[in-house]
Amino acid sequence: MVFPEESAMDGHLLIQLVVFLAVAALAAPVAKTLKLGSILGYLLAGAFIGPYGAGKLFGYSPAYAETLRHIAELGVAMFLFLIGLELRLKRLWKMRDAVFGAGSIQLIGTAALLVALIWGIHPSSDLSFSQALLVGLAL
Repeated sequence: MVFPEESAMDGHLLIQLVVFLAVAALAAPVAKTLKLGSILGYLLAGAFIGPYGAGKLFGYSPAYAETLRHIAELGVAMFLFLIGLELRLKRLWKMRDAVFGAGSIQLIGTAALLVALIWGIHPSSDLSFSQALLVGLAL
């Protein structure tokens, strides 16, 4: 039997979870009234209540950011699910030139810039071209 004083769910954690849910519940309607998407509203809400934003008022600090990582990972999974719900195949097909064309240009340009920076900033590094390209594409 687990006694209340031994429970991992203390009052402070419960207050934090209520704040998370309250801000998330308000984020989508506020974003819609500002003519923004609900996804952008959720992103702004996460930045607002994070340890580097107004979350300091709720007891979050950058030192405890690692403890919020698990909740953030759950949030990312829910975020990707939400994107999947809002994505329509017809709309993606209409935007295929912008999505795949501009996206490919951005990927190649960023990778080339990062490879140049890796060799330009640290030319004595032991990275080969293929390793630097892998780092550039990954970032």
